[in-house]
Formats: sequence, C-alpha cells, structure tokens
Amino acid sequence: MKIAKLFIEYVIKPVLDQLDVAAGGKGKLNTESAIALILMIVAHESGKFTYSKQVRGPAMGFTQMEPATFKWLVEWLGKHKPNLLDAMNMFGPIGEPDSSMMVISPQYAVAAARMNLLRFPERLPEADDLDGLARYAKKYWNTSAGKATEADYKNAYLTLIE
Repeated sequence: MKIAKLFIEYVIKPVLDQLDVAAGGKGKLNTESAIALILMIVAHESGKFTYSKQVRGPAMGFTQMEPATFKWLVEWLGKHKPNLLDAMNMFGPIGEPDSSMMVISPQYAVAAARMNLLRFPERLPEADDLDGLARYAKKYWNTSAGKATEADYKNAYLTLIE
C-alpha cells in the first residue's frame, strides 16, 4: 500500500474523526475535502514525507507549521474553541501544548493543521477540485509571502498519490 493511503488511513482520518467528535460529531471536520487538503499540504511541505522539521527554518512536522503560528493557534483555540484545543492536545504532550511535538507525532501535526484551517471563513473546496485545493493551500497555508506556488501543492499531491 502506498504511503499516502497509509497516512490517510492511519493518521489523517482517525485524527479528523476524533476532532469531529470533540466538535459535536456533525461531520464538519472530517470531510473528504479536509483529508485531501491536509494530504496536499503534507505532500508539498514535507517534500513527500522527507522532512518532519524544516532544514533552514523553524517549521515543524510534516505540515511545516511554524512555532509562532502554533503558539497563536493555541491561544486562539483557548479563547474561542477550548474543547477543540483539548481534542488537539490528545495527540500531543501531557501538559502545555508544544510545537516541537509535531516533529515526532504526525497525528499532532495533522490535528494542529486542521485546527489552524478553522480560522478561515472560506469553505474548503470540493475534494476532487485539486486546483481549488491548491489555491486554498497557497492562500491560507503558504500565504502570499511564501515561496510555494499553487502548482507546487498540486504537483506534490499528484506525485504522492500516483
């Protein structure tokens, strides 16, 4: 079985299912679109599972979230969605949230990524809209200041799932 399918089956889906239960079990956090987008982010940001920590920078985990973003996310969740902060922390360290745990726990990195994507009001594109998912990843994950392009996200995803 390919690594992408294994990662979906044993990391992304179980994490999103648990987060969805914590959010009330309405199926909004564990959608096919969320699965595809997170896999796309992982495919590009980790160099197709090559890096769990950025080589020349602070970003952590297969999703390459920076510690400053993680810290902001923890504060935001604590104020606005404490139940989801608790749910995210089920995949991380006991005690205070710690961004460095994303390096050794892909589940924690996926949980943090999904929680971070909640900040944006724009709906996720459909799971089969790869161009839309790539645009979303560039706009909200990489931002206009980042080096990546929409094509980088889409191509990494396609290479990973082929």
